[in-house]
Amino acid sequence: MSFFNRNKNSDRYSREERNGSPFDNRSQSENLKEDINYPSPKAIIYKSELDFMSRCILDFPNIETGGELFGFWTQLGTPVVLYVVGPGPNARHHSTAFVQDPEYVDNVEVKICNQTGLQHIGQWHSHHQLSLAHPSGGDVASMRRGVGQPGFPRMLLCIGNCTPTHTTVNAFNFHENTGDNYSHARWQVVDMESPFRPVINQMFQGRLYVPRVAQASHGEMFMTSPTQQELPSEPQYRQHWLTEKVENVETMKQFLKTAELIMKDANPQAEIQDSGEPLIAMFNGDLKIMLPYGFPKRAPRYIVINGADFDLNSPLNDDGEEYWEYYRYANLDARFYTWLKKTIPMQYIVGESGMPMRRDVILMETVPTERDESRHQNPDNNVTTTEDEVTI
Repeated sequence: MSFFNRNKNSDRYSREERNGSPFDNRSQSENLKEDINYPSPKAIIYKSELDFMSRCILDFPNIETGGELFGFWTQLGTPVVLYVVGPGPNARHHSTAFVQDPEYVDNVEVKICNQTGLQHIGQWHSHHQLSLAHPSGGDVASMRRGVGQPGFPRMLLCIGNCTPTHTTVNAFNFHENTGDNYSHARWQVVDMESPFRPVINQMFQGRLYVPRVAQASHGEMFMTSPTQQELPSEPQYRQHWLTEKVENVETMKQFLKTAELIMKDANPQAEIQDSGEPLIAMFNGDLKIMLPYGFPKRAPRYIVINGADFDLNSPLNDDGEEYWEYYRYANLDARFYTWLKKTIPMQYIVGESGMPMRRDVILMETVPTERDESRHQNPDNNVTTTEDEVTI
């Protein structure tokens, strides 16, 4: 599914440029540790409450829904979700927005907090089948307005997604010290019903939202366990390049135009995987390129060729990494153009005659050689490149 129209503004997916807070500079091992001065790297939830959100999301598979999160914070600032509330009777559900019923929230919050001692610790909403598994620019702006208000030094935001058969829910912790930098938290699920669910349900006697879907259906989520201590094998990025600032969305649009220029009738479309990694899908999904976490330091990857899953560690992707590194001094538009032209599978290269062209004809005198490498070592980055590379 295309997540933005490349001919229009995409403010929904924009975010202010990150401000380089100390949270950004901590090591991986530190990012796995809880620190009351930063957003927690994990979130604790009882299984009954995760199930409740899953059922609510499945009630609204094509529009957004949402609600409130009640619980408490541990001594080190990790949220514990003990009760989840769904949409109010006057909530507004749209394909790209959810607006909660404010009167409903006020009444529920006062009663739950006063009679149970729980705290209102955050909010949740779904992006249904939009393939946006992280906070949008509007979500981040909304959380920034709330975090730092009296009594709210930190907040939890949960984002749900769904397919026709299952749901995922991702947790994001915000802290007043870190601005729009947030932590994509690992879930630690307590495998039992929350002791507060039957108590609060009885307290409201049917006046709270009850999901119509009877059974939860969970897909793969970002999980941990109470005893997990090991570091992840791959770096865990809190934010993808695409969402760091609005200018990157414009660059992504240029990538689509580049693909359209190089490949006839490709009809490139931008998509986002559940993991949050953007894709460029062409020829109705017959060919797909992924921009992985860590892009642009990491090279793009072919993940689907001829409609079938493609090996990320294939020789084609290995060659792509070499080209991507070789042209590291070019601006990003030129770098992507050169990478794509040099790595595109032969069956998608069409010449003026309408017949597939041989790759060695296209790449003639443009493949990098050891002799050329010295031209890329100019400290002023003012080299003139080959035809494919464009002038830097």
